[in-house]
Amino acid sequence: MIVQIKYSKEEYLFFSYFALITIGKSFSFNANSIELQTLSVIAIVLLIVKLYNTKFTPKELIIVAILGILGLIVCYSTKREGILLSIITIIGLKGIPYRKLFSMVFQIKLAIYVTLISLAFIGIIPNVKYQQWREGIGFVTRYGMGYEHPNLMHTNLFLLVILYIYLKYEKLKLKHLICIMIINAVIYKVSYSRTGYYSISLIIIGALF
Repeated sequence: MIVQIKYSKEEYLFFSYFALITIGKSFSFNANSIELQTLSVIAIVLLIVKLYNTKFTPKELIIVAILGILGLIVCYSTKREGILLSIITIIGLKGIPYRKLFSMVFQIKLAIYVTLISLAFIGIIPNVKYQQWREGIGFVTRYGMGYEHPNLMHTNLFLLVILYIYLKYEKLKLKHLICIMIINAVIYKVSYSRTGYYSISLIIIGALF
């Protein structure tokens, strides 16, 4: 039996917006790349349409106006659009089920993560390599596996682990955490990202309690 999940128009618009932003971030496109700019423009249009279709109370409209003005001030002062986009995204979250959103983000990021590593492994896309001295080990070779830097590869694994534990927390078992530990160790042997490795280790320890 196939269970059909129904989404409202607002949910479709926001999920589509967030999916495009997630794809752009997961592929680590350059900020000035045509790919990221195209995705961003389409995503922002979807977000604007979503906000237009969202009903706000008078009190909420005042808060939205204040946040919008603050976002514009920060954007003008820092010459960075990230803060303004983040504020607009938070405003757009009204009426959006967080669990559905995080589940979608997890699936997209996991698919992209596996795809990039696989393509880099078989040589279809570049696999950046760094030689670095590590105290007590000597020189180690660090690989990006489709990402611009090995740390970025491990950071994306960290985000996946956070999302997975959040989504599966109530059904999380020791065997799941052991699998995460093994994956973390394997990725560490490729990336040699100590920050990423220890961060995930701490998350696993926290999930045990």
